[in-house]
Amino acid sequence: MSASRGGAADRLRAAVLAREAEILERCQAFLSAHLPSYAGTAEADIAVSLRQNIEMCLAAADSASTPAVPVLRRYSRIAEGRMARGIPVEDVMRSYRFAMSEIADVLVEALPGAAAHGTVPSPLELYRRIWAVSDTYTGLLVHRYRQSRAQQERVHREACHAALLALRQGETGSAAALLPRDSAALCGFCVRRAHGTPAGDVHEVLLAVEDRLGARGIAAVSGDRVLGVSTAPMGRIPGEIVTTGPWGQLEDMPMSLVAAESLAVTSLARPGEVLTPERASWRGGLAGEPWLRRQLEDEFVMPLAHARGGAAALLDTVRAVQGAGGDVTAAAHELSCHRNTVRYRLRRFEELTDAVLTEVETQVRLAVLFELRDRGEG
Repeated sequence: MSASRGGAADRLRAAVLAREAEILERCQAFLSAHLPSYAGTAEADIAVSLRQNIEMCLAAADSASTPAVPVLRRYSRIAEGRMARGIPVEDVMRSYRFAMSEIADVLVEALPGAAAHGTVPSPLELYRRIWAVSDTYTGLLVHRYRQSRAQQERVHREACHAALLALRQGETGSAAALLPRDSAALCGFCVRRAHGTPAGDVHEVLLAVEDRLGARGIAAVSGDRVLGVSTAPMGRIPGEIVTTGPWGQLEDMPMSLVAAESLAVTSLARPGEVLTPERASWRGGLAGEPWLRRQLEDEFVMPLAHARGGAAALLDTVRAVQGAGGDVTAAAHELSCHRNTVRYRLRRFEELTDAVLTEVETQVRLAVLFELRDRGEG
C-alpha cells in the first residue's frame, strides 16, 4: 500500500504544512544572507514558490517516478520569471536547492509518525526521490534559461545592428536607448582580422568584442568586421586588429565610426594592438584612391625598372633613410650594408626619378606611396 492510499500521505502533508512558516523563515534568512539578488523579491512570491516546492517533495514521497516534464515546466514559470527580472540563474538554483533540502529534512523527521498509518519510503529512499526530482527540475531550468538567453541575445544583437546602422546615418535615437545613460564620452571602434590570416567567422570576433565590452557599449557585425561604440577605452583582443575613432558625444559617433574603419586599413594597424587616431596621425586621413597610388608609382617606381640591382633595393634604401630621420649610418645598419652603399643608392634614385630627397614635398609623397603599398591599395 502506497502512502497515497492510506493515511500516511495525509500525515506527511500535515507535518510539512504545520512547519511551512518555519521553513519559509529559514529560506528568507538564507536569501538575505547569501543571495542579495533576491533583495527586491516579495515575501509572498517566496511563499508561493515554497508551496510549489512542498508539492514537488510530497509527490516524490508518494511515488518513485519523477514528475512528467509538462508538470515540471508548469512549476518552472515562477523561476523563469525571476530570471527574466535579472536574478542570476545560479542564484535561482541555490534558492531552490536550499528550500528542497529544508522540506526534505522535515519530511524525513515525519516518516516515523506517518509509517503508523500506511506505507512510507525509507529515509534514504525519500532523499533519493526528492533529489531525483530536483535534478530533473534544475536540468529543465538550465535548458529554459539557455533558450531564453539565446532569444534575448538575438533580440539584443538585432537591436544593436539596427542602432549602429542608424547611427552611421546620423540618427542617434535608437543607439542612445542602448548605451549607458551616465556616459560622459564615447568613441567608435572597429575590430577585424589582419590580411593573410584565416578568415574564420566574423561572429566569433563579435563574441570576443562583447566579452570585452560588457555593458559599456554596443557592437554589431558589419560585413567582414565588427563595429561599435564604447563608453570606455577598448582593450586588446588577441589576433584581432582594434582601431578607435575620436572621442566625443553621441552626435559625433558617425564621424568616429568612419575614422575607426579608415584606421583599420592603415599600415600601423597590427593584430593584438589598439590603434588610435593620435598614433595613426596623417595615415588615418589618407583615403587611398587607386589613382593616387598609380600616379606615385609612375613617378617613383617606374623609372627604376632597369636599375642595376632592381627597384626594390633603391626603394628599400630610401625608405630606411626616411625612417631613420635622414641618418645614413642608422639606415645602413638596418639594411646590413655600408654607408657608402646607402649614399650611392640615394644618388641613383634621384638620378633616375629626378626627385630631390631633401625636399619636404618629395618626402611626403614617398611616405604616402609607402603607406599605400603597405595597405595593398590601388
